[in-house]
Amino acid sequence: MTAQSSAVDGVAVLWEERPGPLAGLLTFGVGTLDEGLSELGYCLAVQAHALAGARPRVDAATDQGGGETTSFAALGSPDAVGAYFAALCEALSRPIDALSDVDYDDRVTDYLTDPVHTDPWAAQVARRLRAYDRWPPARPVPAEVARFRDTWFVAANAVLVLTGPPPANLRLPLRTGPRPAHPVRSVTGMPSTWYADSVAAPSLSLVAPDAGTAYPVVRALTWRIDNALRKAKQPVECFPDAIGFAPDGYLFGLNLGSLRTSRGGDAAQQAEVLWTEVRRFAQEGPSVADLDQMRGVRAPKLPESLLQWRSVFALSAEADRELLGYTVEADEADDQTPVEMAAVAAALLPSAVMVVPYGARPSLPGLNETSCWDATYLPPGDEVKLPLLRRRTNRPRLVIGADSVSTVDEFGAVHTIPAADLLVLTGDDGLWLGHSGHGCAVDISAYATAKERLAALVPPDRLRISR
Repeated sequence: MTAQSSAVDGVAVLWEERPGPLAGLLTFGVGTLDEGLSELGYCLAVQAHALAGARPRVDAATDQGGGETTSFAALGSPDAVGAYFAALCEALSRPIDALSDVDYDDRVTDYLTDPVHTDPWAAQVARRLRAYDRWPPARPVPAEVARFRDTWFVAANAVLVLTGPPPANLRLPLRTGPRPAHPVRSVTGMPSTWYADSVAAPSLSLVAPDAGTAYPVVRALTWRIDNALRKAKQPVECFPDAIGFAPDGYLFGLNLGSLRTSRGGDAAQQAEVLWTEVRRFAQEGPSVADLDQMRGVRAPKLPESLLQWRSVFALSAEADRELLGYTVEADEADDQTPVEMAAVAAALLPSAVMVVPYGARPSLPGLNETSCWDATYLPPGDEVKLPLLRRRTNRPRLVIGADSVSTVDEFGAVHTIPAADLLVLTGDDGLWLGHSGHGCAVDISAYATAKERLAALVPPDRLRISR
């Protein structure tokens, strides 16, 4: 069934008749890919501000954000859903004089459950798309959040999808303004390479022009990689991810990590297993038995509360197409043959980039090492001395120069960050240096006593605190 369309207060409204209570999804064409370095967390701040002013009673409400879009969802009677979205839009139109009365801190804490700068997928997105959400957000300035809101959270940049006809007398009183242009994104970084970074586990990223054919391949690869990791007795699993950055550009990630309490394992072996299985898949494809087994796994029965959302989120692709010109979650081509899947994987291989935890030295045939640590020139500066009890031969050296900060590892490799690109990250998890241009991070937690000196080198918005 084709979605029917209309407009309310300048907001595009799309709907299809679906069974169950009315569900709605209000989506804005803005996400973390649109946030500049000084704007990190602004989508979260706008969400928090809006939700603090939207209190109508609905059966259920939720919200979500990602690289491309930010959305709010509600489920209930037509009158309740209509009242909820009207109140939400009114809240999005009010002045933002302060953010102290909203739950911004709680939202950021939830967003940064783990140190995001050690997340291998965040590292891949930072390096390959020059996006910034690897780093903790700065403390939002209300006036700047309001400016961001008035640019992106406007009627022309919003779509409401519904699982039934729009409620009677529906109002969506958002601010007016043109639909803003998204920053132009293209993939950077040399393909067919691997590099070391301060990440928790290996990750392999691949670039695809068509998400529909790539999704089932990535899903099948995840299945195969998990099986191989279990056989290798490595305490990690493969978690796929994807982000659309252009109508013909999708970045896919095969990211290793663990939802269990066990951590660690051999990062080099994990990276080798990951790369071996991807290359083997590109040569052989999946067996028919593998596909039958994978497709035969029954999805767990969802609780009623989640089943109610399925209908409206199934329509989210319509909002994506309207706002972005492409859909972030494309329909999977489930009818691909093993030969066709192998061909898709083979076409993805030349775009591969692997990141591994610093210190791992995997053997990855076909991938050339390219690392920020390759430099041997050490700019002049003052070397920070460690406290006597922390001095060990395997500690990196820290050198603070006039216009850069360098670290030197135990093998003499140098990592230099120009002052213009420097981020200082501090928190309970330690002390880190970030490179906003390359998207890489260096753990210098041993030099906690140098925190104030490093903080003095950067503007306030480049000193980030992990909550």
